[in-house]
Amino acid sequence: MKKKILSIIRRIIGTNNLETNLQIINHKLNCELNELKEIKKGLIFNNSINDCEWLKYKSFSLGGWACDYACLYTLFRVLNDMHPKSILEFGLGQSSKLIHQYASFFNDVNAITIEHDTEWIKFFNKHQSKSYNVNVLCLELEEMFYKNKPTVAYKNFLNKLGNGEIWRGGGGNLILYLLTVLTAQIIFQDHK
Repeated sequence: MKKKILSIIRRIIGTNNLETNLQIINHKLNCELNELKEIKKGLIFNNSINDCEWLKYKSFSLGGWACDYACLYTLFRVLNDMHPKSILEFGLGQSSKLIHQYASFFNDVNAITIEHDTEWIKFFNKHQSKSYNVNVLCLELEEMFYKNKPTVAYKNFLNKLGNGEIWRGGGGNLILYLLTVLTAQIIFQDHK
């Protein structure tokens, strides 16, 4: 009887859904907090690139499949502070705008981006600034297994890398963009 009375009282004053409502509010607050963190990262990135001589075209469309401001900021700092001479990027996108402007500005820098999607390459080239060169090599993806789990890899990547089709140029630093992205994700995961 006591449970039935409490149930009626909860229904009347609306506490039946209190826990669910608190979960919804908590989720919305977390979403808002994440947006504020991204805005903060964007402000840091934009202030950092403000006077950069080699980065003339500062329009980036971030989100979705694209990298975020934390990633672009980390990549910018690596390029601007370490001055790598050789850059290999996997996947054409917003970071390519940063990398290839850097490579076009400095005569002693080589950069190449590996991409599998020919339609995306056409679209990207059509919509990017023609004042700097974007060096893209299209390689097909192939399915393979790694540690008995299915994955994909660029077909003939190691062969093309080994025979110089991908990389021509002297020495310097080779930055694997993938490592930069992972590093940025780890750094900013710790600072959430």
